[in-house]
This record gives sequence, C-alpha cells and structure tokens, in this order.
Amino acid sequence: MDVMNICRNRPSYLLLTLTKKQPEFPVRKNIKPFRCKFPKVFFSILLISFISLTFLAIPDLKGEEKSSYIKILKEDENGIVLELKTSHFDTGKEFHNNTSYKSIEIPGLEITREKGKPQIPFKSILIGIPPQKRIKISILNTKSSIFKGYNLYPSPRIFVKKEEKIKYLGKEFSIDKSFYLRNSFYPAKLAEITFTGYMREQELAQIKIYPIQCNPASKEMKFHESIRLEIVFIPENGTVKNFKKGIKGNGPYEEMLKSLLINYRSLGYEKKKPVNFNKNLYRGKNKSLSGAGEELVKVYIEEDGIYRIDFSEIENLGINISQIPPENIKMKTGGKEIPLYVFDNYILFYGRGNRSEYTKANVYWLSFGEGNGLRMSTTDGTPSTSSAPEPYFKETAHFEENGEYWQNKPISIDNDHWLWAKIQAQNSKEFSFQLNNLADAGDDILLRFGLEGATENIEMDDPDHHVRVYLNENLIDDGLWKGQTRYLKEVLISQSLFRDGANVLKIEAPGDTGSNVDSFYLNWFEVEFLKKIIAENDFLMFSYEGTGQKTFEITNFSGSDIEVYDITQEDNPLRVLNSSVESSGNYYKVKFNDNIENNKKYIALTTSKIKKPSASDIKLVTFKDLKSSITGADYIIITHEDFYQSVMPLSDYRKSKGLRVEVVKIEDIYDNFSYGIFDPTAIKEFLKFAYKNWTLPRPTYVLLVGDANFDYKGNLVQYKGNLYAHTINYVPTYMLDTNIFGQTPSDNWFVCVNGDDYLPDMFIGRIPVKSKEDADAVINKIISYSENEFSWKKNVLLVADNDLSIFESLSDELATQLESANFISREVYLKNYPIPANATSDIINYINDGALLTNYSGHGSLTKWATEVIFKPSDIGSLTNKEKLTFVVTLNCLNAYFALPSTKSSQNFSLGEDFLRAKDKGAIAFYGPTGIGYPEEHSILAKELFSTIFEKKRSNLGYATTQAKISAFGKGVSQDIVATFTLLGDPGLRLLPNTDTTPPVATASPSGGTYSISQLVTLSADEPSTIYYTLDGLEPTIASSVYTEPISIDSDTTLNFFAVDEEGNVEVVKTENYVIDITAPDIIPPVTTASPVGGTYTTSQTVILTTNESATIYYTLNGLEPTIASSVYTEPIIISSDTTLKFFAVDTAGNAGDIKTENYIIRKALTILSEVLPDGEVGNQYTFTFEATGGKPSYKWLKVSGRLPLGLKLDKKSGGIYGRPKKAGKFSFKIQVKDSGKPQRRASKKYSITIKKMAFLLQRINS
Repeated sequence: MDVMNICRNRPSYLLLTLTKKQPEFPVRKNIKPFRCKFPKVFFSILLISFISLTFLAIPDLKGEEKSSYIKILKEDENGIVLELKTSHFDTGKEFHNNTSYKSIEIPGLEITREKGKPQIPFKSILIGIPPQKRIKISILNTKSSIFKGYNLYPSPRIFVKKEEKIKYLGKEFSIDKSFYLRNSFYPAKLAEITFTGYMREQELAQIKIYPIQCNPASKEMKFHESIRLEIVFIPENGTVKNFKKGIKGNGPYEEMLKSLLINYRSLGYEKKKPVNFNKNLYRGKNKSLSGAGEELVKVYIEEDGIYRIDFSEIENLGINISQIPPENIKMKTGGKEIPLYVFDNYILFYGRGNRSEYTKANVYWLSFGEGNGLRMSTTDGTPSTSSAPEPYFKETAHFEENGEYWQNKPISIDNDHWLWAKIQAQNSKEFSFQLNNLADAGDDILLRFGLEGATENIEMDDPDHHVRVYLNENLIDDGLWKGQTRYLKEVLISQSLFRDGANVLKIEAPGDTGSNVDSFYLNWFEVEFLKKIIAENDFLMFSYEGTGQKTFEITNFSGSDIEVYDITQEDNPLRVLNSSVESSGNYYKVKFNDNIENNKKYIALTTSKIKKPSASDIKLVTFKDLKSSITGADYIIITHEDFYQSVMPLSDYRKSKGLRVEVVKIEDIYDNFSYGIFDPTAIKEFLKFAYKNWTLPRPTYVLLVGDANFDYKGNLVQYKGNLYAHTINYVPTYMLDTNIFGQTPSDNWFVCVNGDDYLPDMFIGRIPVKSKEDADAVINKIISYSENEFSWKKNVLLVADNDLSIFESLSDELATQLESANFISREVYLKNYPIPANATSDIINYINDGALLTNYSGHGSLTKWATEVIFKPSDIGSLTNKEKLTFVVTLNCLNAYFALPSTKSSQNFSLGEDFLRAKDKGAIAFYGPTGIGYPEEHSILAKELFSTIFEKKRSNLGYATTQAKISAFGKGVSQDIVATFTLLGDPGLRLLPNTDTTPPVATASPSGGTYSISQLVTLSADEPSTIYYTLDGLEPTIASSVYTEPISIDSDTTLNFFAVDEEGNVEVVKTENYVIDITAPDIIPPVTTASPVGGTYTTSQTVILTTNESATIYYTLNGLEPTIASSVYTEPIIISSDTTLKFFAVDTAGNAGDIKTENYIIRKALTILSEVLPDGEVGNQYTFTFEATGGKPSYKWLKVSGRLPLGLKLDKKSGGIYGRPKKAGKFSFKIQVKDSGKPQRRASKKYSITIKKMAFLLQRINS
C-alpha cells in the first residue's frame, strides 16, 4: 500500500529549522518532523543522507476551519461559477546531492505525481454535464502573491519495493532537468478538465484547480489565495449521444450523485421526468449461437490441424445421429459456419487453436437443425509429368515460451506480461531449438529476436544493458540499449553456422555497462530459412510463395494413406484429390500439382496423423440464450457450475428482500458473448448487455462466485510444473494494467459498462472460493448475519502499523469520525506494543468481543499485516466470533489479491480470502486492495468509507464501498484506487439496521378526473424509488410494469400504482380514475415552455416555444406584457442580444395560460481584434487604437506584462497608444481588455512594437 519511509535504513536524521523573512501571506512555521523507525539502536550523530525531509507546519489560522475550500457563487443549467479559497500552505525543505528544494503542502489537497516535475497541490471536484453538452472552463479572476526562492521538489520515481516479504511503494529521486530550465509558470493552466466519464447515465467531469504555480527556472512560486472560475455547458454539434439520459429511478446511484456532484441541483434531477429507454440501443457483440434450448455439441481444440469426429462419439453424448440427415450436420466457430467433409460414420474439418491472451482452446459447435450445412470443396491435384517438383519452401520457425511473468512491465512496451527467460548481469542462458531439413545450398538465414529491458538506472545517461548473442558458439550480435524498452534485432547469418537438427542460441549479459542494475528478458526468437519439402513424422504443413503451375513432391511418409489439403483460406479449406502416391524405398511420397495465383498453404499427412479431440473435449450443451430468456434483475449472481447449488439459498434470500435475482452460469456467458471460448471480457459484455437492454430498473448488484487466477493459460504449470499445480479459473477476473504495480486483478472493470472509464456502474463483490464447502460456509454466514442492532456493533477496531506516522494519524482521524457518530473505537497501535505478539492477542480479543468493522492501516503483503507480522492467516484460527462477524477493511498492499494460482504445497489464498472463507468465524466481508498504493490516497478513501457508513448511515456494502471509491476519486486519488480496491463478499449485505422505515409517497400528475382530451400522466415519488403500476384495475405487484416514462391515457382508465424505495419500504397502493369525455368542457389552460430557458450564453440562441396541447402562442421581445394583439409564434426565435422574452398561449377552448418570462443575456466571447502593431520612429508621433469585440461594452484596457516603448502611454478607456518614442528597439508586452459585465470577462494578447532610429540621424552618420 504504501510509500517508502524516506528515512528507512538511515542511522539518524537531521532536523532542520528554517528561518526566513515572513512573507506577506501566512506560511506555517511549527516544526513537525517525520517520525522514523530505526533498528533498535538510535544514533545521536546528525547526518544528511540521500534524502532528508522535514515539514514546516503552522497552527490553523484563527477562526478558520479549512485551509482550502470551494464556494459556489452561481449555479444554473447553463453552468456554474465557483471560487477556490486557500488560506495558507505548509512549506518543507528537502535535499538531494547538496541541492535544496522546497515542498508545498495544503492540508486536504492532493499533489501531482508526474515523475521529475514539481509537486503541485491541487483541488479536485466532480461536475455533472447535462445531456448533449460539452464543458468549457475560464478563469474570471485571481488574488495572488509571488514568493521568491522556491525551488520546488520534483515528484520521485515510484517503484515496487519488497522488504521482509512486505511490498510497498519505494521512492527514488528523479528530476526532469530540461523541464527545470523552463522560464514559465507550471501548471500553465490554473484549472483543467482531467477526466470525463459516466456514472450510470450521468456524464461527469473531474476538474483540478491549482492554487500553486511555480517557475522552475526563476524559482518563483505564485500562490493564489483566490481563484474564481466559470464552468459553462456548451451545446454539442451533431447527433445526440446514446445513453446520456439522466438516471432518475436508479435509486442508490441517484443518491450517490447527489452527494458527489457539486452541481447536482442544477442538473434538474428533482424535476426531471423519466425517459423512454430504447432497448435496441445496444445488442452486445454478436458472439452468441443458436436459439434457446437447442442441443449442441461443443468441441475444444488447441492445435491447428485436420480433425476427425466419429459418429459414435456423438452418439455417446445421447444424440441419435442415425436419425439425422447428413446434410443437416453443421459446424460453426467464432460465429461463422465452416465446411465439413462428411463420410458414412465420421466428419473431417480443419481446426485451429486459439491465439488469444486468455486461452489456447478454440471452440467448435456441431448442430443438427434444419437446413443444409457447408461442405468442404475439392480441387484437382493431378500431378504434371513435365515439370520438376519444387525443392524448397520458405519456413519461419517461431520459438517462444511463457515461463516468466513480469507483472509490473511498463505499458509503454506492450501488454504481453509473459516472457521466456530473465538474464541477469554477468550471466548467460542457452536455448536449444531444432531446425530440420535445411536446404542443401540455401541463402543466408535470417534470425530475429526480441529482448526487453527489465531494469533502468535513471542516474546515468549511458546504456543500461549490454547483450551478446551466440549461435552455436559463434557471436552474431553485440548490442547496447537503455531502460525498460525493447531491443529488436534482425541478423543475416551464413547457413554454414546452422546445423541440420539441434542448434543452441546463447544470450549473455556481460554486466559491464556501469549500471548498478542490468537485467533483461528474452521474449522470443525466430528463424527464416529455406527448407526441403520433406514430411516429418508423417506430417508436413508448409507455405509456398510464388505464382504459376507448380508441382510438389513430399517424401518420407511411412504409409501410403496420404491425404493433402489446401488450407490457404483457413475458413474454407479444400481437399486435394487425384494426387499420386508412390513408394520410395522404405517410405512413400505424394505428388500433386496446383496453379498458384498467390501464396498457398498446404497440409499433407497420413490418416494416422488426423487429430481427434479427446472425450473430455467433446460435450453436449443445452444452449441458454441470455439475450432473450432474461428480462430484468436487480441482483445478478455469476457462478461457476460447481457452486450453482450453493448460491441458490442466497438467491432465495435476496428475493425475500424484494430484489429481482438472476443466477447465471459462467459457461452460459461464454456461450452467449464469446462463442463459448474462455474469455473474461465476456463477463463485461454480458453485464453491458443486461444494463442496456433489460427491463428497468437496471441491475444494481453483481456477485461473482468462484476463485480466479492471473495465469489464464496455465503457463506456470506448463513451464514450472514442479512448483505449480493446475488451478481452475472458476470465474476469471480482468488483469488490468495499473500505473505502478502493473497487471492487477480488477473486478471493478467488469461493471464499467457505460463509457470508457474506471467508474463502476453497478456494485460488485466476489466470493473467491475453490470448493463447494467454502462456498456453503461463506453463503451461510451471509444469510445468518443479522442486520439488527446489537451492543457489539457500536465497536470499531482500528489497527495501525508504526512505520509511518500517517498510519496512526489516519486512525486517530477515523476515531474522531466514529466518536461524532456515537460509535466506540478500540485502538491497537503497534507503537504501544514492544512485543508484537501482544498486539496480535489484542486484535484477536477485540474481534472476538465484537467489532462491527476492523480497519488496518499500515504495511502489508498477501497474507500479513506489518513487517512484524501482527496478523496472518493462522491467527484466524483463534477467532471465535461466530455471532459477531466483522467487516474487515485494510489500507495496505495486496491483502485482497485473490487471483493467485495454486502451488504444489498451497492453494495460495490471500489474507482477505482466508478472513472470508473461515467457517463460522472471521469476516462477513473484506474490503482491500489487490494492488499497491499511496497511504495518502488510502487515507482519503478510508475517510469517505467511514463517512458513508457511520455518518450518513449507509451501511449497504455495495453502496458504501462504491461511494467511497468514487468520492475519493473526485477528491483526486488515482484511478488505480478505484480499479483495484475490491469487495470480497456480498455487495447486497447491510451491516446495520435500516434507519429509514418510512415508505415513499408516489403521486400522479395530473390526478384522476374527467378530461376532454387524452392525458399524459407522470408518476413521481418523494425519494428515489421504483414505481410499479397497472392500467387494468388489478392490484399491482413488483412483477407489474415498472414506470419509466409518462403514461398516455386515451380512454377511461383505472391507474393503480405504488412505490418501493431503495431501503425496501413499500407504500400502499394508490388509485386514480381517469374519464376521457370529449363532450366535457375544457377549462384547463395550456402550459407553455421555452427551450433553452433564459440564462447567460456566449452565442446566439434559437428559442423554441411549445405547449402541451393545441394552442396559439403570443410573445414579446421588448419586456412588455404580451396580449392577443402581440406577435404570434410560428417559428423558432433567434436571440442574439440581451432580451426579455414574455409569452403565453390560448388553447382552442379559449383558455389562456399564465404569462411566463425568460431573460436571455448574450455575452459573446471577449476578443481583441488587433493583430500587428505598426512600427514607430524615435521622436515622431505614434498613435494606435486597440479594438475588441464581444463581452459587454464599455471596455477597460491594461498592460499586464512587458513594457511599452519609452515615451508611449496606454489610455485605459479608449485602448489607444500614443506619444513620441524616445528610444529605438523592439519592445514586447501583453495587453488585457476587461468588459463591464458581471461576472467580468477578460481577454489578452501579446504584442511587440519596433521603434526605429531617426532617419536624418542615420544619414548624418552615413555621410
């Protein structure tokens, strides 16, 4: 989890007191040093080591609660004006190589972490973007101070460090030297959009605001006490985006948005009507098969070749093949039918293995329905008697193994984390390979290989890596390269250096570059050479490059039953007929002819080499169509077949709580969304389909049941079988490339189904079990867990490591949150335990006594807390908390890493898994990281989690953990935190009793009554709810229609409806009776609306007036009250200047609506029109007037930087420059114009004036 303690492994540290002139703005001064952990002996010697750090901390300014806060000044549907106020900053001093740096910290703000560039504090906020709008930011004004002598400390290089089996983030000094020579302020913009994405259907943006800027070259720092900015929503051009329709009716997420978006209110959720959902918007990738209920034969294939399936094997599955017409036998793969060759009692086809990153096994589907299947065509291969056979073909022999897993491989190289072998400095490795039947006198042979640098020394510019490559003890390459990058090489080698048969490639790392680290990987190598057309072990697959009539003669077969296939088109192979087979000594040869128009590829083999799938690779499947058989669900359980029966009690339990539940087998997901092939991305495609297409409300909860492992293909078993055991990937996870830790398990990725971002659109959890016994144990704990309030549920255990002060300070802050919410904190701080085993005993005792939540903050690993190991899996055996199960949260590294393959000696469960799996004890759920992170970011996450559970009383685990992640992200934590913090447990579980027992109140508008025209009825509730209704007079239930859009009532109708809120409270059924009587008098006035509504805009607006019934609209644009003598609305109104629009409507019955008013303010962008200034001459009168457009006149002109030529002045009102220049030269400056609007707009532009010497003076000198 954590950052390296920068004082670690140092004998002591130097405490520095900084003295300097008090700046105009308050800077904190109290010394607050980092506390360091030392090995038992303390030294009194003061020593400046590699990095030394202290912070200058000052007390809070009197009467001030926060050092930085956001104030909203204006907010409407068109945008928002806000101000960031920052009262002070903290200053620290750091050293590297005798260079002094300053670090800046503003409490509550995150810092930038761009390697080698200055660390800058920033404030992060989330903004909701209205549909069909884009966002634009402009700075209105700032209040700033400049400080001299601020050489800001650069962000270090972050790497994964391991110490005593504990992994954490290490820091290494890194500086971008060229960047520190820049003479400009950084960041260049005071506010910027750093992220856009979606939370369900709501588009949102993350905006970062920087109250600190620095100039690396001049060592100046600009502190902005106040930054006022305007965020404007601008209509998009073009078509409407799909899915961005607002999320009314998605209860938990709507409530979440309310607390996350600073402009939630102005987005109009309270008054927004539900929208119609188009089920045809997303159909998913077309990777499914036939209709539901059809029996199919599923065939798994891993290698390329000609395959045979006997009819007897199909009959063994229970299919009476004798009753099926042969022409009805069909085969598909990848959604496409392929041709078969059907004989009396078997079929032949050309099959290919899978080359994806997830599996070697491809899937072929046999079906037997109506319609004729494709059949393999033939081609005539009668050999020519006049042309000589081709002697050679060009072969590319590729050699690659995947025995090494490089987890944190930089994404900049590629995303292939499996490599052949690692070569360390001053070592070498040999790789044997076979090349058979080399051409007798071939050309030079081309050898290619790919190496990848595993290490990088950032302190030196010279190459890190030196490699020597030998072929059969002959040096063929000697190369250098730098960093974690590829080294790709092609070498043309004399054929004489190769052997026909066994060869050896040797890779050597001399280790002589001067780098303190030098290691690299071999990924692959390949050899391109001419090869004789000779069968090997009765089989030959070869390609031929050329054109024209060609004869091929393939020798060295042991039998005469030789068959030839043209597989140039792999999905449409041809069987070559009429080839000739002759004996050749003790062997046989086949000869055939072909007219080649382009390159060709062939297989020649004896019938004994036709492949047959094993019995276990042929299965009968009853296809379940997930795209039509399920109509809707709130809660989805995705399980492996082995745990299907185990999850059914949980399904029934959640149904009893009022949720619509669907249990889906993982194999059915593969069959529907990846053609039956093992592929983790199929899970996301399924959830995306369910989210986009199922009946509203959309699914909210997803539970994965089954363990996963990162070794999708079983590489470790294949290449390191002495250590690793076969591990079933029951329900796979997605291995996401994170910024620091590399590939990391991320179930969160599965539920990011709307938009290309990391924000989850559903609540997801996992029960990572490998046996039915474990599944039963976990599910029994969940069902037995009582939400009722007990005295022990007031207790929360806080455990803190002693290695960094933040571990304890965070726990203290969490304790304060608990106290304010009337909960009791119990602390186990390692610093208070000279004997770590005593800390372990107290942790066990406190959990046994009862702790609603157990939180650990500190260093960690897969199975441990702290370097001193104060808790480990075996300690769970001492727990006896069957009736007092705890929710465990860990703010460390890797405790929730659930995706490990089993070894020969262990099933490799993480501490989080063991806490959850423990039968009748341990944890009810576990929330922790699958990767590594910063303690500062974990701190923000923990505070948000505790606030949600204890202060906001939202203890549903799916809601609380998701809310905490997104809220922390909104405050600036990295996307990696969102992606890798994982809930092991049921996302539907609630820790505390429901405090909301009040049912919602639903209303219908208009209410029941007698109407002369059809009515459009809107149903709404006073809190986030799902509304069910009927129109036939029957009592509605949760199986009735779900309200999603206004209901059109055209005839006499009884509308019954009720609402269920997200806490499960159900209101009584209400009834509204509507009578539509066209003879009844119409006394209801029409309602007129304008779109867009009034507001401030930067461009002209086209306003459309509409009514809810047939009516005539009257309007004025001059502010006067309209009458029936005013203008009649017939077409959209163009408003290009400040305008007051007033309007009303009169319907056909003479009913007049209320007069409405919309005020439009058009503030076009303020722009300086002047481009180039004319030259001037010393002593001669100079006059020039700047011109501007946009904004609100009148304008005020200022020179904000640079200098005017001596003798010239700028008139602030007119924008004119006038006077007589007194000095020649080129003068550069920046002009700014301000308008008179509120808020005030500004524009600026850089100019230069060249002043020439007086002409007569030049003539005198020349004469």
